[in-house]
Amino acid sequence: MHFIALQGTYSSLELGLFKDQAVVAVEYYDELRASSNLVPFLEEFLKKNNVALEALSFIAVDKGPGAFTSLRATIASINGIAFARQITLVGVNSLEALQVQACDANIAKQVRYVVALLNAYNSDAYFRIFDQQLNILVDESCQKIDEVVARLAALKASVLCVGNGAVLYKQELLTVLGDALHFLTPNPAVPAVTAIGRIALKAWPQLQNQEALYSIEPYYLKTQLFAIKR
Repeated sequence: MHFIALQGTYSSLELGLFKDQAVVAVEYYDELRASSNLVPFLEEFLKKNNVALEALSFIAVDKGPGAFTSLRATIASINGIAFARQITLVGVNSLEALQVQACDANIAKQVRYVVALLNAYNSDAYFRIFDQQLNILVDESCQKIDEVVARLAALKASVLCVGNGAVLYKQELLTVLGDALHFLTPNPAVPAVTAIGRIALKAWPQLQNQEALYSIEPYYLKTQLFAIKR
């Protein structure tokens, strides 16, 4: 069984090809408007690995939360491909994928809690707090970074922080948490397709017994406000 996992929630795009549980190939595109170029990148990637689109059992997609424009472009493109070729999509939560990825690291076993932290812009952050056993302490939410830091400080325990929010808000985190704060080296800015693929593969057996899903909705988490000037 072959399937593709993709991540395009911010400015970069990553594609991963799997055969059952094994990773066959991974390609990373770090360029402006990478998510809007998904279709040609995917065609090139499959051709390079001698796998036809019709041969895919499903496509795993990081559905967010993430940057509004990139997330929308990625999911609109993959929805079009899936509907046209009747390929099932499996949506994966960005914060859950970061959670799985972080807990694979040795340092995660040395701290009390792990927080997946992603940039939500305008001093906001998407986050999720959990322990070493992947038990969720605080489910995903979007709050001002000061409120997130206050929540972490209230834990009074060591914390591992992962995601692009860990870099963006590093100073705010260090000021309050000090030596209790830990980072991965290198820090994963967004979930890797390997983590996205693992989660999707685990969910796949249940989805096989349901009606095929050829489109997914972006998981924005943050309410988008549009102002109209009069």
